[in-house]
Amino acid sequence: VEAVENLPDVITRFDTEYIVSAINAYNALSAKEMAEVDAAYIERYTSARNEYNACVVEYKISRVFDMYNSEYSYNTLKSVIASFEALSTEEKALVSNASVLDTKKAELAEKMGKELDFTLSYADYFPASENDVQDEAPDGNNAWVIILIVGASVIALAAAAAVVLVLLKKKNAAKTTESSDSE
Repeated sequence: VEAVENLPDVITRFDTEYIVSAINAYNALSAKEMAEVDAAYIERYTSARNEYNACVVEYKISRVFDMYNSEYSYNTLKSVIASFEALSTEEKALVSNASVLDTKKAELAEKMGKELDFTLSYADYFPASENDVQDEAPDGNNAWVIILIVGASVIALAAAAAVVLVLLKKKNAAKTTESSDSE
């Protein structure tokens, strides 16, 4: 009863502490205790929990932006759809932007050029082909590029080391001159 009385009048996704407290209190009730609780409290609890869950999913939907043919877009939309599908019928009815999911599904299907089935992974839509070169030695042209990059890196490191050595020698020479002048 106390947990329900502490619930705010308007529930948002920021009311996690209150909702969790109410859920824990509700779940701790035995059947006998449940029968003794005024039905109005049970209704308020149920309503607040539904509002909270719907609000959380509504926010997730609002964070789904442009769809691209990418694993990120696919996985983001898949996750948000799963969150929506996990809601009860009453909670789904409270999600005001649920139609955005259909729009985003259509947008992503168009970008991917595929009919979407979110039981699959993104990689299932684009399996590696036999023509993909993987785990093989680089061809002659790539080998020369790699050699040039490594060679240039070694030269750059050697030049940087030489500059550091010159600066250290100058610093030591300046210290030696200062100590000679002070004597």
